[in-house]
Amino acid sequence: MEDKSELLQKFCTAMEKNRVRLHGAVLVSKKEVVGEIYKFPYTAQTKTRMYSVSKSIVSLAIGRLVYEEKLSLDEKIVDIFSDKFDMGKVHPYLKEQTVRDMLKMTTVYSRATYTANDKDWLKSYFGAVEPSHPCGTVWYYDSSGSYVLGAIVKRRTGKDYIEYLRPVFDKIGVSEGVYTIEGPDGEGWGSSGFIATTSDLAKIA
Repeated sequence: MEDKSELLQKFCTAMEKNRVRLHGAVLVSKKEVVGEIYKFPYTAQTKTRMYSVSKSIVSLAIGRLVYEEKLSLDEKIVDIFSDKFDMGKVHPYLKEQTVRDMLKMTTVYSRATYTANDKDWLKSYFGAVEPSHPCGTVWYYDSSGSYVLGAIVKRRTGKDYIEYLRPVFDKIGVSEGVYTIEGPDGEGWGSSGFIATTSDLAKIA
């Protein structure tokens, strides 16, 4: 069998050939780390932003909420935030959207609801952009929806999605220093803000 370090080196070489800027790679077999490789200046201790992997992490947190019976996948998103925002003028399409729709990315939006200049990304989900179709009918990569999912975790637990997952992370050996960047409104950036080491991510996977 080919040496694990040689496999990793071939992988890194292939990434370079395809112009992928790789920070590091961790090879896992049967739940055990069997090899690691990092590109200077990154090391095994370097925490980096995992960008859209954050969507998977926040989905794990939603799954834990459901398991603990603190949330239902069939809850309407407008009901969850009805005491925080005025839902009187919310589009009829959005009134039907559920947590399940958001996890499946079959939401009512075909573009992000917030821009870099907006101060309240959560609020933007409830009226800043006109819905383009009924929920459950079209798949679209909805980063705004994942941001709202992160806000749901905080609303139901008082913790951001990383803090809420800490007991789970402790069981699998994820380091203490993982965290999430916040959006301008103070919500954990559930679509793009997860900060961790490559090894942390491998353990979660």
